[in-house]
Amino acid sequence: MSDVQPHNIDTGAITQRLRVLSASALDCQVGYQAGVDDYLTKKAPDIALSARLHPAFAMHALRVELRATQHELAALRGSLQAK
Repeated sequence: MSDVQPHNIDTGAITQRLRVLSASALDCQVGYQAGVDDYLTKKAPDIALSARLHPAFAMHALRVELRATQHELAALRGSLQAK
C-alpha cells in the first residue's frame, strides 16, 4: 500500500519499481525524506500491519478534515475581501 489516497502519483509505477529493486537496495531513509509516513517490509507480521492501519486511517481522516477546513477558510477570506 503506497498511500491511503495518493495524489498525482502513479502507484503502478511505484509498485513496479519496488519489485525491481532488491530489499537491500531499497533505502528506507530515502522514502522517509520523500514523505513516507511509515514503512513495513512485505514479510511484516499481520499484527504489525494491523497496528499501523488504524493510525494511518486516522491520519488520513485528519488530512481530509484539514483540507475541508482550509477550503472553508479560503471561501470565508474571499467573501470578506469582496465586501
